[in-house]
Amino acid sequence: GGRATRQNDKSGRAGIFWLKRFWSCRRCAGKQRAMASAAIRAAMMSKNTGEGFADLETVQSKIDHYREHPEALTTWLFDCLALGDAGSATVAFALEREVSVTTLHLSNNRIGDLGATAIAKALETNCTVTNLMLNDNEISNAGALALAKALEHNKTLTSLSLSNNPIEDLG
Repeated sequence: GGRATRQNDKSGRAGIFWLKRFWSCRRCAGKQRAMASAAIRAAMMSKNTGEGFADLETVQSKIDHYREHPEALTTWLFDCLALGDAGSATVAFALEREVSVTTLHLSNNRIGDLGATAIAKALETNCTVTNLMLNDNEISNAGALALAKALEHNKTLTSLSLSNNPIEDLG
């Protein structure tokens, strides 16, 4: 879910649209296309130059969308947005204040130890998240240890996925 797909709209024009499962609001159609374009540009830049993280405005727009639509609040999908540490810290900051999020997808976002530490700090106070996906990021031992320490305080997280991160035995 949450992946961009190319398809034709009703007028026959091709465009990038978020899958229906991800976006359910027609009112946000313009915002979602702009966010999809920004996410795709960021992903393309990161492939080409090794830089190009998602801009924080895009991340904040997505958080605002979730807040505006209570039906979407239980699952936050932030996969494949090249969030990096700064973007994941923004998500973590919002997560500290949200009480209805149960599932958080942050896979494929170039999140490193700083971002993982910010998420860990949010998990210490958040008591609703039960599933956290952090697959395919850049989290190493330090980030894994910060998450493990957060789990000493957080008793609600039941599923934490960290596959395909450079975590060694120490982490």
